[in-house]
Amino acid sequence: MFAIHGYNFSMYRYYLVNEKYTSTVYDSATPIIPIHMFNEVPGYVYTNKIVDANLAVNQLQIPGLAGRDTMEYAFFEKNGVEYVAAGGKVYVSQELVRPLYSGKQSETTIQTNGYATWYSVPATAAGKVMTVKMPSKGAFTVYDQAGISTNHTVVSGVNEVALPVNGTIVFAGEAGSRFEISLTDK
Repeated sequence: MFAIHGYNFSMYRYYLVNEKYTSTVYDSATPIIPIHMFNEVPGYVYTNKIVDANLAVNQLQIPGLAGRDTMEYAFFEKNGVEYVAAGGKVYVSQELVRPLYSGKQSETTIQTNGYATWYSVPATAAGKVMTVKMPSKGAFTVYDQAGISTNHTVVSGVNEVALPVNGTIVFAGEAGSRFEISLTDK
């Protein structure tokens, strides 16, 4: 529970998983979305009315371009994992974001559903240099603690990056794409 300007709310973070690995959405848009539930406005997610256990629909009718970015939030569960679909994109619940292994060598593979894999940067890995041997059809992006991209391999072409404190990393690619991860001290 949080309080800002006299409002009490709960916040949940969701992480983009279905965008193509070459997409600059991972670099320049919002691959991490917060969803707020305000106690003062029960039954709503932002301006969307909760109509059942899994759907919040837009209630605003704004003429012209002012209404173009309104969307529904459809929550669903698959294999015990919570997702939200919004604006054609699929996001996974923050509970699925696990700490990156902080040992010297690890790997991650894109699952058969093709969804991207997210990791948090644990304190034991912060400041280390991560070098990734990437598949031909894959990319990764590293974010600082504010959620701002510090390296997106599609844009930079760089597969070596210092890991930020409290950062996150997304690995995206075609199903079966394998990333070999090496961590070294600076």
